[in-house]
Amino acid sequence: MLKHGMSDTKIYRVWQDMIQRCHNPNDTGYHNWGGRGISVCDEWRKPEPFLEWAKDKWSEELEIDRIDNDGDYEPSNCRFISKSANNLNRRTRSDNTSGYQGVCWIEKRKKWRSRITINGKDKHLGFYDDLLDAVEARQNALNEHKAMIQAAQEKA
Repeated sequence: MLKHGMSDTKIYRVWQDMIQRCHNPNDTGYHNWGGRGISVCDEWRKPEPFLEWAKDKWSEELEIDRIDNDGDYEPSNCRFISKSANNLNRRTRSDNTSGYQGVCWIEKRKKWRSRITINGKDKHLGFYDDLLDAVEARQNALNEHKAMIQAAQEKA
């Protein structure tokens, strides 16, 4: 029997989804979390301690984020951040051929393409002859975007 009275809330679903993707091999996202060894700490296996931890940190426009992308879900490694900020924390895709996130070889042009995803939309940064020029363009755009996010968070 649930005593917290929050099973119909979004923050409860955040907790529930975290548990499922880390501890249920049948969950569609398990291979990205539990399958990589990511776990939820013992303290948060029940919703009440997680909900207590989250109550002054969470709002509906925020997502849970692990500070160390390879670390577990635990109070010292978690925070709530905007979706835009969370998108910057993605791992490099397994099919990536450049070794750098957001940079890929375009065979038809014989050039490196650089791009960044902001608020769920891809922003094309350009085509480059040199891989490191493409990487630098993405890094500059990433730094600019992070500065804008930080400034917006400081105003809030």
